Amino acid sequence: MKNKENILLNIKDLHVWYRVYGGYLKVLNSVHLMVREGERVGLVGEAGCGKTTTMKSILQILPPGDFHIPQGQIFYKGQDVLKMSFKELQRLRSREIAMIFQDPTAALNPVFIIGTQIGDVIKYSSAFEENEHKEKIKEQSIKALKEVYLPDPERMRINYSFQLSGV
Repeated sequence: MKNKENILLNIKDLHVWYRVYGGYLKVLNSVHLMVREGERVGLVGEAGCGKTTTMKSILQILPPGDFHIPQGQIFYKGQDVLKMSFKELQRLRSREIAMIFQDPTAALNPVFIIGTQIGDVIKYSSAFEENEHKEKIKEQSIKALKEVYLPDPERMRINYSFQLSGV
């Protein structure tokens, strides 16, 4: 059994409510999730079951003023995400955790190819200088596409987001 130092993400008894006319809609009710370093976890479920709300809770990107977390904890590398400052959350989002939304037209800019957009994330979240290590950034973007099991990542890099529909 692995020790506590290997726990990357630990969600404990998370409840999330959305503010609606006349009260609250209780969207998440006692979510528990633990991910260890090196693990890959898929969160699956029917539409509307709370997958996106769970992920947005981790990143603290729920609509401001429209939600309430009455109880629960989210720890990333031992730090309580729900108690992080704005600056700490920005650093977390830019260097540690990212979310790829279900709708590629909402998540990706349709005027840039996929490789450029992934490359920018790699470049700005790493220690790369402008125009430095272009080949390494290209290799890492292809690797990222392979890691999520997208077919033909070399070709996919040069496509636009609207060309990914049904891939």
